[in-house]
Amino acid sequence: MQTRRDFIKKTALTAIGSMLGPIGVQATGFDPKLLSSFADSLAGEVLLESDPKFERSRRVASFNPNTDKRPLLISRCRNSDDVARSIEFARTNHLELAVRSGGHDVMGQGVCEQGLLVDLSLMKQVEAHPDRNRVRVEAGLLAGELDQYLGESGRVVPLSCHPGVGVSGLTLGGGMGWLAGKYGTAADNVVSMDLVTADGRLLQVSREEHSELFWALRGGGGNFGIVTAIEYQTHPLQDVVGGFLVYPLEAMADFLDFYREFMANAPDELMLELAVAHIGKPLLVATACFTGDKKASDAALLPVRQFAKPLIEGIRKVKYPQLTVPTPEAINFINSESAKYPTPSSEPGDGYYNHWRGITISSWHGPAIKTFVNCLSDAPDGWSIGIGHYMHGLASSVGAGSTALPREDRSSSYFFNIGWRHSSQSTRYMAWVDRSVEAMAQHSSPATYINYLSSNSEQAVQTSYGSNYGRLQGLKRQHDPDNLFHLNRNIRA
Repeated sequence: MQTRRDFIKKTALTAIGSMLGPIGVQATGFDPKLLSSFADSLAGEVLLESDPKFERSRRVASFNPNTDKRPLLISRCRNSDDVARSIEFARTNHLELAVRSGGHDVMGQGVCEQGLLVDLSLMKQVEAHPDRNRVRVEAGLLAGELDQYLGESGRVVPLSCHPGVGVSGLTLGGGMGWLAGKYGTAADNVVSMDLVTADGRLLQVSREEHSELFWALRGGGGNFGIVTAIEYQTHPLQDVVGGFLVYPLEAMADFLDFYREFMANAPDELMLELAVAHIGKPLLVATACFTGDKKASDAALLPVRQFAKPLIEGIRKVKYPQLTVPTPEAINFINSESAKYPTPSSEPGDGYYNHWRGITISSWHGPAIKTFVNCLSDAPDGWSIGIGHYMHGLASSVGAGSTALPREDRSSSYFFNIGWRHSSQSTRYMAWVDRSVEAMAQHSSPATYINYLSSNSEQAVQTSYGSNYGRLQGLKRQHDPDNLFHLNRNIRA
C-alpha cells in the first residue's frame, strides 16, 4: 500500500526530474522519467538539488575549493538492497558513482560532479554479540558513536583517534588509532564484511568466504565494492590513563627529538600524538593514551612528565570514550589564555575553506625536524599540524601478508592543514600547505598511510601499496573491471 508520504515523494521527484531532464540527458544519458521509479524502489530516499537536505548531504569533510562537487542526485540508503539498486541505477544510466559514509576524505572523493552519490550515513544499526565478543555495525556509523555504545559494556574496537570519522572508510584504509599498539589496527580486528559488488551481488566476506577479497578490503580502500556492514572483534577496556599536556610552541623541535626516542622504546599499551592548538597563540599539545594499570602508566609516562614542565597537564584515569574531553582545569586554562588575545577583526567571509595534506615519515631525525619547524614559521593564520599514528606493537607485528595495509615499523604520520574564510585567500593559503609538503618530501617516506594519501595518481597509489599492489590489481580486474569504484585511492586494473 502506498502511503501519502510515498505518494508526495514520488510526485515531487517526478516533477523535479522532468525539470532536470535536459541536464541529465546531455551530461549522463539519464532519462528523468526513471527517477520516480528509482526513488520508489528504495527504503531510503533520493535527494535532488532543490531538496533542503541536499547541500548538507553532498558535503564531505574536505572544504578544499578543488574538491567541491555537486552530484546530480543523492541516494540516501537504508540497507544493502538500496545500495545494490543505486549501483544498478548508476550503471544503467552511465552515472559516475561516489560513496559517502562518515564523510571524511581529504581528497573529497566521497562526492562526485553530476553523478550519483550513494550516501550511507543513515545506516547506523549496531548489533552486539557479547557471547562471542563481537559487534556488527552498519557502514554509516561514526567511530565515536561505536566507542560510546561499547563503552557502556566495557568493550572496545580499535578505531580512530578522531571520533567523527566513519568506521567504514577508516577500516577500509587500515585504521590507525589510540589502541593500535595494543590491539592492532581497525582492519586487523575485522571478522567479516557485507559487500555489494559492482554487479550488484551481496557477499559476506571473511577468512572462510571470499578470503582474497577479505584480504583486499582490509587496507585496499573502496576499490572492490560498497561495504554496508562490518563485524569486529571487541576487547575488554573499561578505563585508560591519558589526556593532554600543553607546552609552548617553542618546545616543538626538542619535543620531536624526544618523541623519536621515546616512542621507539614505548610499551605497546602507549600511544602519543602531537598537535598544535591555537588558544590565543599556538601551543603544542601532546595527547597520551595508556591501556594498563596506574603503576604501569606512571612508569610509561614518566619520561613525558620529565621532558619539561607543561603549562597544564590533564593526564588522568578516564573512561576510554572520554579520553579527549578537556578537564575542568584545561577549560579554565583555555578560557584564561583566550582572554589574553582578543580576536583580530577581519573582513567578512564568503564561506569556509580548508586544505589538508598528510604524509608518512620513517623517522623524525634532525634535518626533518628543522625543516618541519621552519615550515611553521611562515604559516598564515588558521594553520594547524598533527603528528601521530606511530606504528609499533601489534600494528607492526601483524604479518605483512595478513591484510592489504602496508606496515613500516616505527613510522608515523603527520599533516599540514589550514582553514580560511574568504575565497580570495585560497591561492595563498593552499600554497603554504603544498609548499610545506614539498619541503618535507626529502625527509618523508615515499609511501603514505592510505587514509592520509592526498594524491590519486597511479604512481602515488602504487608506491603506497608497495608489494601488495600487484595482488590488489588482480582482484580489481576480477571484481571491478570497469573501475566503477574509482573515486578512492584508485587501484587501476
